[in-house]
Amino acid sequence: MIEAVASGRWDQSSTWSTGTIPGSADSVRIDGYSVSVNSFTGSRTVAYLEISNANPLSVNQSRLYVEDMFSGLPITLTVNGDFVVNLENFDKNVAVYLAFGGNLIVNGDATFTRFADHSFNKRLLIEILNNSIVTINGDFVFDYKSITCAEGMEEIVLADGSILNVTGATSFYQRGGSQFTMTVDNSAQVNLGDSLYMEMTGGEKMILDLSGNSLFTVNSNATFKNSGSTDSLKINMTNSAKLMVDGNLKLESTANDFLVVMEAKEMNTIDVSNDVVLDAQTEEDIYFLLNGSSRLELEGSIQREAANGYGNFWMDAATFLVLDGTISGQMFPVEKKPGSGTDVFAFTNIVLSNEAGFTLEEDLVIEDHLSLVKGNLVTDAASILILEEGATISGGSAEAFVDGPMIKLGATSVPFEFPVGDNGVYAPIEISRVMDSNSEIKAEFLADPPPWGNITIDPDLDNVLESQRWKLDRNAASGEFEVTLNWNNATELGITNPDSMVVASLNDMNVLTNYGNGAVTSSGESGSITSADPPPWGNIFYTLGSVSPINVLPVELLNFNAIPRANSILIEWETALELNTDRFEIERSLDGRNFNKIGVINSQGEGSGISSYSMNDKAPNAGMNYYRLRILDNDGTFEYSPVEAVRFEANSKLMIYPNPVQDMLNIQGDDFSSEEGTLEVFDKNGQRLYHGIIAFQSGTFQIETDKINVLNHGTYFLRVTQTSQSSVLKFIKLQ
Repeated sequence: MIEAVASGRWDQSSTWSTGTIPGSADSVRIDGYSVSVNSFTGSRTVAYLEISNANPLSVNQSRLYVEDMFSGLPITLTVNGDFVVNLENFDKNVAVYLAFGGNLIVNGDATFTRFADHSFNKRLLIEILNNSIVTINGDFVFDYKSITCAEGMEEIVLADGSILNVTGATSFYQRGGSQFTMTVDNSAQVNLGDSLYMEMTGGEKMILDLSGNSLFTVNSNATFKNSGSTDSLKINMTNSAKLMVDGNLKLESTANDFLVVMEAKEMNTIDVSNDVVLDAQTEEDIYFLLNGSSRLELEGSIQREAANGYGNFWMDAATFLVLDGTISGQMFPVEKKPGSGTDVFAFTNIVLSNEAGFTLEEDLVIEDHLSLVKGNLVTDAASILILEEGATISGGSAEAFVDGPMIKLGATSVPFEFPVGDNGVYAPIEISRVMDSNSEIKAEFLADPPPWGNITIDPDLDNVLESQRWKLDRNAASGEFEVTLNWNNATELGITNPDSMVVASLNDMNVLTNYGNGAVTSSGESGSITSADPPPWGNIFYTLGSVSPINVLPVELLNFNAIPRANSILIEWETALELNTDRFEIERSLDGRNFNKIGVINSQGEGSGISSYSMNDKAPNAGMNYYRLRILDNDGTFEYSPVEAVRFEANSKLMIYPNPVQDMLNIQGDDFSSEEGTLEVFDKNGQRLYHGIIAFQSGTFQIETDKINVLNHGTYFLRVTQTSQSSVLKFIKLQ
């Protein structure tokens, strides 16, 4: 071990105990002296480096300088092994300074330790300034152990375009004393190739301060944990700083009054590729705060990890929560408003940008603005999107709409458009002004609605659109208003003359009524119709109507089934309110993509009742068969039905459909008697999941998959046994 015995330049032999200058094979200790690697010494390499203040013979500070003072050439100190820096029992600072483009490369671990029995207010410091770079190719640990002292200054400082790179894991600990502080400022960068772990087990404060266009990147999980201090662990972001976490960002408090606060203000960005996790054991211990035009860009979700659900998330009116993940059905966080109980999630401006879409867990209330950029927001009766009075929504399109019901509360001084859609179809509905602040209007679009039932069609209507429908429900305070219906698929809907289109609505006498055409727009496949008269309060269902046969609105297909038989597959379907339909072409495919016509059935003609059709495919292929209908109108326009998939087992006495199955399994046993038998279900390992009674009614038995304990995706086997026969079939359960 070569030790420093005087303060001076690295390249001076008088600096070292051996009288020789340390080289790449040497281990070096600096204790009680200041040593400089600079433009005069040139770059240097050692095998191991230790800096401490344990030397009782010296009263000087222990310091290492790496700096390019004059030459403008890179000055680098390389440590091929570990770099150890210790602040022990003496009243001396220990510091590592890099400035003016100096470089420090550590190819092992870097460990900074401020020992617990140190009782002096002295600093353990690493300062990286003026475009200098520190690269640690192992782990980086900064362990602040002091208990009795209170030096109260920064421990790690990066500024002025400097960079800290760490390949391994990074861990910071605050165990006592005044405070541990890391400052990253003025375009400095921190790049952590692995995880970041900051834990506070004692002391007054632990602070990560990011400011001045700085960038702090964690390429794995980042955890901030208070497990032993009644003061705060705090992450401060100001003046356009950016924090990027390529994993989970977790704030954790293990006991009451162990505070953890993340606050971004003044145009900062937090970008998290997985989840933001708040893990608090008691109320008011974790705060995630967005202020001053800051934004959280989140690819996962915001979660409260503890079972009690504590943790606060606050946004002011100028901030943004951007959900921009790629996961399917990205969950929108459950919102808990002020006054609704302990701890709060309060959202203002939200941007949805995930092609895979979003799913609500409960009602989402928007107070300021919701922007739909990419992906649909899926809602239902128990989890509705609610826009309060004054709140706005923008960006509705075929790639981003509300798939389910949404509610608009209060008055609106301008027309309001509900950006709704369903089943891949974007079809917004718009209302004119509403003047009453007590108004409540709920809108929904149905791309595959149930049949109208027993209704009468207004004689003024030549035909109406049965395959799509809008639902617009409102309270009495909403009053009456004009309604505008929009379409984005004119060819598919059979709209060739928009000027003869009207708004049709079902009134309280069950009459589908013509409410006229007050305005029309049309451009390519898109267009809209505004009612000439406000449909009265009480009308709920709306659709497109035509006063001319030139618009041939397509048939409504009620159901379409493919049912296996012993030697064939039966194709069945039903229609309602069939208008201008010419024929049905039955198509079959072996792969679900390439279809061929195998039959034609002519339309039974126009009518308001239900029409039934069937065809028997006498030559199905062994294995999977896919079927669809091509529904053609008199003018040659057409649409396709959904695809039905069915597995065919040649000469089998037993058939299962659909196969693969989702929820309901149909067992077809044409050669089985109506007497009772046994039904057994096995998994692919031969484990029996179900044993029960089966009795065929007209050759068919139906049962839900969960009733036979088939709950998960996979392959299963089914055996039916009667007195004189038994048969086994394989089927697949979908997710």
